[in-house]
Amino acid sequence: MEDLISVIIPVYNVEKYIRRCLDSVLAQEGVSLEVILVDDGSTDSSGAICEEYAKKDGRIRVLHQKNGGLSSARNAGLAVAGGEYVGFVDSDDWIAKDMYAYLLRLIQTFHADVSVCDYKRTGRPCRPDRRKESLTVRQGEGLDRLFYRMDGGKSFFSVWNRLYKREVLEGVTFLEGEINEDVYFTYEIYGKAGKIIFSNLQKYFYFTGRETITHSRVSPRDSSQFRIWDRIVEREKGGGYYEAAVFNRKRAVFSLYIKAKLYGVSDDMPAGTVRRWKKELKGDYRLLMRGKALDGKRKFALFCICRLGW
Repeated sequence: MEDLISVIIPVYNVEKYIRRCLDSVLAQEGVSLEVILVDDGSTDSSGAICEEYAKKDGRIRVLHQKNGGLSSARNAGLAVAGGEYVGFVDSDDWIAKDMYAYLLRLIQTFHADVSVCDYKRTGRPCRPDRRKESLTVRQGEGLDRLFYRMDGGKSFFSVWNRLYKREVLEGVTFLEGEINEDVYFTYEIYGKAGKIIFSNLQKYFYFTGRETITHSRVSPRDSSQFRIWDRIVEREKGGGYYEAAVFNRKRAVFSLYIKAKLYGVSDDMPAGTVRRWKKELKGDYRLLMRGKALDGKRKFALFCICRLGW
């Protein structure tokens, strides 16, 4: 079907939240949808709720699989998606009723490969965003500079506040077994996309009501950040963005050190890891303080770590 949007929703033990998510997706106005629910081995009633919704709405397709993680579930959805466009929604989040119509219009108006809206972190329903629309077009070198945060600003690695043309996804999958899969996926998409349009309007609502990987103690699985940036550094060897990739690999040490200070470290972390990170940061202090990839607040935190012993 022309302009059909495939919405892929990985589902794992979200019985408290999945109905809100599905209701918001099924309420989308002005677009044709197929909704692919990938039950990733849930042990609560999430799988049954997915089947319940599928019986009521013919746009829904349910896949059940053994637990393989978020990347595995998204890849399973991509493998069967039939739409000309593809979007992802996390099963404890929800979206504005016009999100996909809006993102589709942006792609078609600007002849873009991907469109991106802003998002709001929240624990409760929100009023529609009434801000004045502001759009930014990125292409070519502008996408590389955005990915590596060379001009400052926040990172845009998430996949759930976006709509993709199907062709830009060809040959791209999520790295399985990693928890920072969005970073490498975005790296590959930015390398393929000709043009991406960004909007400041908040159409996606990121639920903050339960613990996430971001707001939890540092554990060995967090080393996924290093493996992903090591992979990017290796691919960029000999290229114009090699130094930017190396910088972001070092920045990952800073991010995990801050996380460890804020949320603590799990018992299974190797002894001395955080002290080693601090030593690395001191060695890279001058490099990390240069440029715009770290904003003022982060540079102040880095100063406190390296000069004040935080």
